[in-house]
Amino acid sequence: MLIDLYNEEYEIIPIYTKEAQTIQKKVLEKLECKKEYVPLLDKGIEIEDENNFNDIFSKIDEVINNSKYEKLIIDVTHGFRHLPLLMLIDIIMVNFNDNDKIEKILFAKELVKPIEENNYSGKYEIIDLKDYLDLANLNYVLTSFERNYTTAKIKTNNEQYNKLLNLLENFSAHILANSLDALILDTDKEKSIANQIIYEIDNILHTNNDVLN
Repeated sequence: MLIDLYNEEYEIIPIYTKEAQTIQKKVLEKLECKKEYVPLLDKGIEIEDENNFNDIFSKIDEVINNSKYEKLIIDVTHGFRHLPLLMLIDIIMVNFNDNDKIEKILFAKELVKPIEENNYSGKYEIIDLKDYLDLANLNYVLTSFERNYTTAKIKTNNEQYNKLLNLLENFSAHILANSLDALILDTDKEKSIANQIIYEIDNILHTNNDVLN
């Protein structure tokens, strides 16, 4: 699916153990229309020791932080349990500094379990976990603000979140300058920054109730 959708615009970089690569090649070879994809599985990154976490993390980070790639679409569906986890940890770290680089984090959500005896492959929904990176960034800034009323220079791809982050940054600047009127006093033209923050938080909670609760 990834190759079908993105091969023309993106470089395909599989990360695999030798055993997994062999199995996937056999799968593609059995599908007549997909045989041409087999060579793409030789252009990725081989994990020689699946238990060498430091080496795996280093190889993943080398790809994600490579300045050659302006945008990344990452699939974390397959792999041993620790491989997607290491991938997600690195993605979160990168996203704090560059929230535009990670375009999608794809995951095949199982809706119907496969039934081998009936040769039924199951049913899946491809979902994008990218929104949760924005929540991670928002949470980081809110935690920093709660502790000492300072904010980190972090943004998200969600305009609602960014509006709140800008207000928090404005609040921080005023409180550090002892300019308190703008923080707490409403005027005929504009509500206080504190009231604007409360409004934006309520708005986010209302819009994203299922996710945030």
